[in-house]
Amino acid sequence: MATHILTHPMLESATEIRVNFPAILLEELARRVPQRERDRFIVDSVERELRRLRLQAALQLLRDEQAWTDANHPDLMTVDDVDVYVRALRERPSAYTLNSAVNSADE
Repeated sequence: MATHILTHPMLESATEIRVNFPAILLEELARRVPQRERDRFIVDSVERELRRLRLQAALQLLRDEQAWTDANHPDLMTVDDVDVYVRALRERPSAYTLNSAVNSADE
């Protein structure tokens, strides 16, 4: 294994595999990516695709399972109920407001 590969954290304990690529894909890879950078390029590409698949699965799970049901929030059934709730939130002091940050700095 070449030393340049070790710059990728996932390749520190790398395992060699055999993968069949379509010839046209390998030709383009050879044209566009220098030989010494191909391992890293392929690992980065697979890593990116796996991240996309994990995100896609998480989004599908969120679509399949309701995060909000009327039964869980009977106090927020009408527009007026929601308006009262939002107003109460806005009036409540927050640790993230500028005033509370300034006041705590003065103490």
